Amino acid sequence: MSLENFTQPIPIPTSSYATLASEEHFPVVSSENSHSTRRDISPPQTEISVQQTPHTRSHISQAITVASTSTLSEEIPQLDRRIPLDQIQDKRCWICFGEDNDSEGAWVRPCRCTLICHEECLLHWIAESQRSTPLKRVRCPQCKTTYHLSESTAPILYILSFLDSKIQASIPYIGIFGASFCVAMGTVDYGAFALLSMVGVEEGERLLQEPWSWRMFFSLPLIPILLIFSRTRIADPLMPLAPLLFIRSDSLTLTMPPHPTVTLSILPWIRMMYNGLYTRLFGRIEASWRREIEPYVPEEGDGANDRGQDVFDRLERRNFGRTIVGALTMPFISALFGSFLGKSSFIRSKIPDHFHRSILCGCLIVILKDAVDLTFKYQKVKQRRSRQVQNYEEFAHEERTRRGHNQRRRA
Repeated sequence: MSLENFTQPIPIPTSSYATLASEEHFPVVSSENSHSTRRDISPPQTEISVQQTPHTRSHISQAITVASTSTLSEEIPQLDRRIPLDQIQDKRCWICFGEDNDSEGAWVRPCRCTLICHEECLLHWIAESQRSTPLKRVRCPQCKTTYHLSESTAPILYILSFLDSKIQASIPYIGIFGASFCVAMGTVDYGAFALLSMVGVEEGERLLQEPWSWRMFFSLPLIPILLIFSRTRIADPLMPLAPLLFIRSDSLTLTMPPHPTVTLSILPWIRMMYNGLYTRLFGRIEASWRREIEPYVPEEGDGANDRGQDVFDRLERRNFGRTIVGALTMPFISALFGSFLGKSSFIRSKIPDHFHRSILCGCLIVILKDAVDLTFKYQKVKQRRSRQVQNYEEFAHEERTRRGHNQRRRA
């Protein structure tokens, strides 16, 4: 920034300066030889020293904000750099606006421009600027020169300050890592709990107490994720490959009932076949129902391009929470109904292990749910087909008849 900019008017109004300089915020130092009043940053003492109270710090922060965002005014005398500091007659601190004749303390000129200030004021400003970042380089707000301080700094203090700044900068990353670790541990716990529910306590404890292989480490956290994807069509091409993380080559033997790993490997294929069969049997029917109850849309006007909100879309749209809850509760609901089926000696003789009974109940729950959805949609279509507009005389007569009937019942 050039020196010509120093002569530009300051954007701070005189009333604001008077407010900052009022006795309500800072003490006022009076001098017998001077009739001027200035804003002071210290109590009335022989030397300038600021008491570090929250009240004082707030106004130091105001001075920092004003000094760093405002252009310097013509009230700050434009000094010649060639004149030594001790020979300058009219000194004015650009931080507290104190002049040489009404303030005490050492004056400094720490940058290459013409700004001068009290040393104590500048030290407090630098301390405020470095409050959040101790190693921050503080610069002149006008010429951007870095202020240089001579201070006694022990090597241990520099090391500790460096470590403190690095720790402060790493806090967000540590928080993200901690949250991710908690989520991962939660998915592992859920996977283990779902495994115990589906295969039974004895078999589940045997699997979990064995030395964990890489499959166990990867498969348990993926159980809730795969359950959520199974409720959507997003990961259909990848779902048949998911069992490869759970099964081992030595367990792929055909037995009756099949081994749990074999059952898990064929479940995605059964799901794809079921979805294809459902679409083939009921896809056209649902499409015709959709066209039948589609809301009427005018061909002209602002609503010409708006097809309206489909009734089926409202029925089939699942929000994020409903999808997650339905997917994550499916293993436990299946295990609960599987335990009920196990109370029947006939079913227990045909399906002896708890795992296959839970799988069977899960498949039946899916089929029952789709049947209920079809029934609900059909009833909505049937309701729409029976919809008629009543004449006023008809429903007015019905209303009068109902009212008279209610009055007779009260009497």
